[in-house]
Amino acid sequence: MPFRSQQFVERCAACDEAARRACPRCRAPICPSHTCEPYGCCEVCATDIYFAVSKAGRHQILGGSAVAAVSTCGLYALYALHVFPVMAAGILVLGVASGFGAMLWGGTVSPRLVDRSLRKQLKHPVLLPEPPISG
Repeated sequence: MPFRSQQFVERCAACDEAARRACPRCRAPICPSHTCEPYGCCEVCATDIYFAVSKAGRHQILGGSAVAAVSTCGLYALYALHVFPVMAAGILVLGVASGFGAMLWGGTVSPRLVDRSLRKQLKHPVLLPEPPISG
């Protein structure tokens, strides 16, 4: 009985070509043509990361706009009634400022923080063994 040995070659999960790398998130073997930048992931993982970053901060934007709208309505009501209690006006101005601050946080800072944390979670790129040269 003859003995046969062969070097194992990982195949791309998308196109079945020889894969040189593995996805740093899910560890699926991928070829260079199916690597999505800037993360170096497969298409599924890159899409998941994109949606996670784009959804980050939605609650802060919604809550901040609601607080700012209610505070603006309160300030308008004080103006329309020709009443200006300093304490109530101060609280409403603080509400408008905090609402805009929450919207600013949800629109700029929160997506960057989520992107940074997802990049830290990505494992370093894994290089797979070199495919044999047939000739």
